[in-house]
Amino acid sequence: MYKVLIVEDENIILKGLLYSINWTELDCVIIGHAKNGSLGLEMIEQLSPDIVLTDISMPIMDGLEMVEKASKNNIFSSIIITGYDEFELAKTAISLGVVDYLLKPLNLDDLTKAIGKCKIQLKQMQLYLTKKDIEDTIIPKLEISSRFIKNVINYIELNYMKNFGIQDIADELKLSYSTVRKKFKEETNINLNDFISRYRIRKSIEIMKNSDKTIYMIAEDVGFSDYKYFIKVFSKYTETTPLQFMQHINR
Repeated sequence: MYKVLIVEDENIILKGLLYSINWTELDCVIIGHAKNGSLGLEMIEQLSPDIVLTDISMPIMDGLEMVEKASKNNIFSSIIITGYDEFELAKTAISLGVVDYLLKPLNLDDLTKAIGKCKIQLKQMQLYLTKKDIEDTIIPKLEISSRFIKNVINYIELNYMKNFGIQDIADELKLSYSTVRKKFKEETNINLNDFISRYRIRKSIEIMKNSDKTIYMIAEDVGFSDYKYFIKVFSKYTETTPLQFMQHINR
C-alpha cells in the first residue's frame, strides 16, 4: 500500500481527508498528519511517505516551502490543496514537480484521479531511477547512413549549449529549413526538434552525474534559458524531475 501524509491546518478539511475517504480502496494508508509545514517536514523525514497531500497557506512554513525542502533528501509524490486565490501559485508548483493541485472544497473524483497520477509517477520514478544508464534510453540509436545526418549531429554536439534552432543548422549546411527538417525525419524517423531536446537532456544527465551544479546552472549549460522549461522537458523524457534524479544519484 502507498503511505500517505496529510499536511493541512484547516480542521474541517483535515477531518474530511482522514475520515470521509476510503483510503484502503485507493490502496493507500494514512501514516500521519500535521497542521503546518514545519511539522510536515519533520514527519516526511521520519516516516518517508510515498504521497504527500498539502495545503499551501499554513502557519510557520507553507506547503510549497515544505515540499521544496523535503525534496532535497526524500523522494515522494505530492498533491497541492489550494484555494482560488492561490491558483496561479499552484500552477507554478506543477512546473516544479507537484503532480496535481486540487481546489477547495475537495471533490472525491478529483482526489482519486490525483492519487492515481501519484502512483503512476512513483512507479515510473522507480523504473527509470533503477536503470544504470538512464541517458542511454533518452536518444534512440541511429544508423548514421549519410553525410547529411553526420553533419547535423555534429552541429548539435558542438552547439547544444547555445540557443539555436533548425534554421541555424540549415544556414550552416546551406540548405532550407524545410529540407533539413524533412530530410532528417526521413532518414532517422525522428523529429529533429525532438532529437535536439533529447540530446540536451542526455547531456544534462551527464553533468548531474559528474558535478554538484544546481538545476538552474545545468539548464543553462545545455541551452535552456528558462530553467522551468528545462524541468518540464526533462520530466517529459525521463518521467522524473531533475531534482528527484539528482537525489537518486546522491544516494
